[in-house]
Amino acid sequence: MKLRRSIGSATLAALLLAAGCSNEVHPRIRYGDGLQAYQKGNLTAATADFQSAYQKRPGHANTCYWLGRCHLDTARKQAQDESLIAAMTYADKAIFYFESAIKIAPSHVLAIKGRAEAARLKGDYAKALATAEGVGHLLTPTADILMAKARAYADGGDMDRALITWRQAAITEHDNPAALEAYGRALLIAGERDRALGYLRKAYEIRPSVAVLETLYDYGAVPDLAPDGNLKSVPMPADLPRPGPSRQMGSMPRPSREAGSIEKYEPAAEPPQADVR
Repeated sequence: MKLRRSIGSATLAALLLAAGCSNEVHPRIRYGDGLQAYQKGNLTAATADFQSAYQKRPGHANTCYWLGRCHLDTARKQAQDESLIAAMTYADKAIFYFESAIKIAPSHVLAIKGRAEAARLKGDYAKALATAEGVGHLLTPTADILMAKARAYADGGDMDRALITWRQAAITEHDNPAALEAYGRALLIAGERDRALGYLRKAYEIRPSVAVLETLYDYGAVPDLAPDGNLKSVPMPADLPRPGPSRQMGSMPRPSREAGSIEKYEPAAEPPQADVR
């Protein structure tokens, strides 16, 4: 009886193992899916497919190359959106995968070119960011500039600096509803519900919008109406100091295209390479 149970358990384990294996997609299929997604301009799907193939077969040079290419293209798109910190992060990832391809296949010409291109663009982004920060020390930046920097920090994974910069935007222009809303939503993500709703209520009072109203409704914080049918005045959040005398000499320029030579995103011109390995 015990032997029969042991045989039955072993058979069941083998069937479960076989069923699990049958659900796995071969890395060659993922690689092919990645090429198709890239040709269609879907960087998100292409990156996911190549990453899946890489995890199963990290020693495949072309997979490493196309992962590098996807990250490099993403870096360019981030730079176009002025998210220079995120652009530098993706450029670093691109360099890693290009170098991985070169280690596997030292004569991989496209990977060699890709590494050089990624290193050059990373330097350009660093120069553009330094230029923008240097100008920021001389001028009082506008809320729009500060919000753009906050988004760049968030895209790069530095949520602490992002939250600080969103608050600076709200302080710089305390009557700017976009700045108040952005900081309020950042506080929601940080888990500071009560403070967040205070900023969102004030943003809604200054400029009512469906998006803010829906958020307030979800949190049970819809503004009250006065007897005359208008919104009751909402006090400025207590933790938001009034800005001091402005030193603003004009809007801070966007990170210089000349200083950084930031290039426009274009998909790779070369066709997918044949899977020769």
